[in-house]
Amino acid sequence: MPMPTIVSLVKAVGRDPARAKTPFSDDLARANERLFRANSDQEVAAILGEWIHSHQPCLFGRMAAGKPDLITFCILTERDLAQSDSAIQQKIQDSRLYWKRRAYMGEKSAFIIVALSHRLCEAAPDAKLQLLSTRLAELYLLEAIVPDEIYHDRISLEVSADHYREWVVGANFFAAQGDGRWWHDHRLPGGIAFSMNSIGHMIRSGSEHNDRREQLAAVAGVPHGKRKPIDSLHVGLRYAMLSINRAAEGISGKATCLLDRSASQDEAECPLSFVPSELHGKDWTKYAAWYDTDITIPSAYFREDVTRPADVRQLEMDFTYLFDDANIDYYRTGPGVQTR
Repeated sequence: MPMPTIVSLVKAVGRDPARAKTPFSDDLARANERLFRANSDQEVAAILGEWIHSHQPCLFGRMAAGKPDLITFCILTERDLAQSDSAIQQKIQDSRLYWKRRAYMGEKSAFIIVALSHRLCEAAPDAKLQLLSTRLAELYLLEAIVPDEIYHDRISLEVSADHYREWVVGANFFAAQGDGRWWHDHRLPGGIAFSMNSIGHMIRSGSEHNDRREQLAAVAGVPHGKRKPIDSLHVGLRYAMLSINRAAEGISGKATCLLDRSASQDEAECPLSFVPSELHGKDWTKYAAWYDTDITIPSAYFREDVTRPADVRQLEMDFTYLFDDANIDYYRTGPGVQTR
């Protein structure tokens, strides 16, 4: 059976019946209006960057969209989405290569692919949209994609003339459909998207190429004092915990939350050198989430439910990849693996 094309999959999606009762939030609706009036990919990227910097609960995402701009955008317009899969794939791969080259030089860290379309923005989050999203991910990662699995890309950094490091980068789904739904934190204006971001690369490239201490501190609303730049994964842990704690209070409550520190945890062993008041008494090894924050295409998103379905279970997610070298993922996602 031939592989369905992006063109056919876009035509197949239907309208979201929930939008009549749950209109887009004001901030997302305003962003949509601006995006669909934009005249170039560069203008679209600027609008999306502004929105992410102001409305994304992830502090690393907000910092990446600030100054300096650390995001490489690949904008797939309605005109692009009407082209052949090979043409769409080529545009994605050209942007992907640009991102990797800039990441290698420490100038970019994140990569976001956005399918910008009125039809997709208003589409129902169902099996048809899931098929389209899966196919789009395949054109990006150049491999077969299955929902509810974790997929990675990779980026490198030249630390010095004879020192290179490589990180795995998670790929995560975002969409306008999330706005007002139980997975509200994974919303994005304009249509559907995949966001790739490496905390480890961002921290190391910030240490080697740009002092981003003030930007992170300003976004997080915590004093930076005279501490050294964000060159420590322990400092990255602080901002990861703040991001989880500041999840939106959605229609079914927060989708992620910190856990209280257990009685067996000794505060003296906490890797955080500075603990903001909102993190006092919180577990630094794990957190709770109603979706797996590492999965690329969560099938639970592709249901028309606005409130969280009863069969979605809360999960225990991990922080130790940021500071504990006993966690095998620490090396690939934290300090990175030296390749030369």
